Amino acid sequence: MGAFSAIIHILPNKSHIICSDDVYGGTSRYLRMYAIEKFHYEVDFVDMTDIKNVINAIKPNTALVHIETPTNPTMKITDIQGVCDAVKKKNKDILIMGDNTFSSPYL
Repeated sequence: MGAFSAIIHILPNKSHIICSDDVYGGTSRYLRMYAIEKFHYEVDFVDMTDIKNVINAIKPNTALVHIETPTNPTMKITDIQGVCDAVKKKNKDILIMGDNTFSSPYL
């Protein structure tokens, strides 16, 4: 969560964040309580098992896509490379961050 919050706070004011819809509770709470309420970021939670959902959520002020895979707690799987390629094709300046806490360190 320390690394996550550090990344969030380097984003420009009024940034838009796209986040997996099924993330660790601490991540969701941090985004809802601090990123949205305190720092006025815009956050959309999307089902990233379908890359089209991510692409459709991109806005002119999107600064970050946060992927969690496998998700916690339902173990949804996101195609990391597919999301990265699609996002970078749409806007190469969008940061992409990944959390794979549930995944083996081998991966």
